[in-house]
Amino acid sequence: MRDRVAHVRDRTVELEGKAVERFEQERRRRTWVEICWQAWLRMRQRGGPLLSGGLAYRLFLFMIPAALLVVSVIGAFVDISGETPDQAAHDLGMGAALAATVAQAVSQSEANAWWLALLGLVLMLWAARSAVSALLIVSRIAWDEPLSNKVSTARGALVFTGFIFAGSLGSFLANRLVHEGVAASIVWWLVIAAVTIGAALLAMALLPRAGRPWPVVIPGALFFGVVVRGMVLATGVYFADKISRANDLYGALGIAIVILLWLYLLAWGWVAAQFLNAGIAGVTTASQRATDQGA
Repeated sequence: MRDRVAHVRDRTVELEGKAVERFEQERRRRTWVEICWQAWLRMRQRGGPLLSGGLAYRLFLFMIPAALLVVSVIGAFVDISGETPDQAAHDLGMGAALAATVAQAVSQSEANAWWLALLGLVLMLWAARSAVSALLIVSRIAWDEPLSNKVSTARGALVFTGFIFAGSLGSFLANRLVHEGVAASIVWWLVIAAVTIGAALLAMALLPRAGRPWPVVIPGALFFGVVVRGMVLATGVYFADKISRANDLYGALGIAIVILLWLYLLAWGWVAAQFLNAGIAGVTTASQRATDQGA
């Protein structure tokens, strides 16, 4: 038994060495591999996981009052409290799962729906400003721009809110259109992917990018679009079931944890896309070190 374990360990070390050697060869042979590797190193050195966590937390703070606003307005005309969070996640996405959870809480409240809608609107706009600040910080860190407090986030909050609601509406329509047959589903899936990439391109073009022309954000928009579509698939395959189990064990707290995990992965994709854009544009670890020494 010991000989078998030792053999497996030696084999693992051997395979790891071969993988590292092959990766180093690919770095020397292929420029794009080296660029992606340098972008990954910069992301780790500049606190990429921490930036992703902070962005995910601010997105979550935005989603709660936004869900309260939507549920209060729609609930004034239609009873939507019967939808379970896991079914909503499977059919319409993670935002709908949070909305279903909020709807259940609102149905048990005696407060007037329009007062709840007003409260949700105020808190949503406040959280949107915080989310925009997080997006600005991520962009400036990725592009090695100095942080600034002079940028007004009021207009950015409205633009951000418009992006989120347009994306939510698009997701709702997409889930209604992708069940019309195999061929039609493929066509609509490609159209939705193209729209997602276009929205990411527009959003990244509006954020700081060290004075570079807007086409420099195309690679990151493509990457983030793939991440979003992957997260949509993961929602139906994995996260919807996780929400069901978490709801049975921990209630609303469990649902919040699953949604935060989903948002973290989504935010990680956004942060990685920004560092990828910067890396392709020539912002590398070496240039960052030179800038720091010059300062």
